[in-house]
Formats: sequence, C-alpha cells, structure tokens
Amino acid sequence: KYTQNRRLKYLFFIRAFFFLVFTAYSSIVVLFIIDVFSLDPRQIGQLFFLIGLFLIINQVVIVRIFSKRFGDLKTFLLGQAVVILTLFSLQFINSLYAYIFLAYLMNLGFSISFPTFRSLLANSVDAKKQGEKYPDEIIIFISHKDSQSWIDSPGAYDNAVGTVANM
Repeated sequence: KYTQNRRLKYLFFIRAFFFLVFTAYSSIVVLFIIDVFSLDPRQIGQLFFLIGLFLIINQVVIVRIFSKRFGDLKTFLLGQAVVILTLFSLQFINSLYAYIFLAYLMNLGFSISFPTFRSLLANSVDAKKQGEKYPDEIIIFISHKDSQSWIDSPGAYDNAVGTVANM
C-alpha cells in the first residue's frame, strides 16, 4: 500500500480527472473556435494572446485573493467547479464575446486550481515519512510541452502527453 492518507487519494483522483478535462479541452478548443467563429490563424493567435493575458492577471493577482479568503481546499474545489460549469456552458454559445467571457472564467478556474492543489498536496504529506523507504535515492520526473502544432508552428505533435503523464 502506498498510503493510508485518504485526503491524498482524494486529491490525486480529483487532479487526474482535472487533467483529463484540461487535456481534452486544450486538444479541441482551436477546432471549436474555427468551427463556431470561423477565425483565421492570425485571429486565433490574437485570441490566445488575450487568453494569455487573462492567465497572467489571474495567477499574479486573483489566486492570492481567493486563497487567502477561502483557504486552499475551497479555492481548489471552486476552481474545479468553475471549469466544469464553463465547459458545460460552451455548448450554448455562438458569440465570440461570450466565448471570451467563458474563456476568462475557464482560465480563472485553471489558474486557481493549479497552485492550490500543490499547496494542498504539500500540506497533506507527512514530512516524517518522506524518504523512509529509499532514503538514498532521488527520483526526478521530467516532461515537456511542445509548440502548438495546430497553428502551423514547429515542434512535435505530442502536445503535453509527457507532461500530463507525469502529473
């Protein structure tokens, strides 16, 4: 048995589900945008630039506010709920402005989920038990994310398979 800690098992289950959702979304979002809004590659690049700005704002400012106000577990679960509700809402939109609003909300959900999960994980592990079984070994996980192949950029087509597998 790896662990008796039920909280860790719960966190990893939620995290695994979350990454399946994230991977599925990131794999099909450009096709969705092209199909629904008929954007060309330049416009898609501009849209993703805007979404990148959302990411910066959310991770630099908003995450701290939520985490301090609600605590890590509630913030993590709120982020997961926002992502799921946003994904569900995508099927009902046909306006680019509505998509941008939903993209911001989804980005917010992802942004508050990532750091709070790490914090919850660190606080759930018994520091006294770390390294008990193999005290002289160091295990390193590595992965990468190549450039986005669907917008005619160089790089392999594996789009974070190694990254998701390690998480």
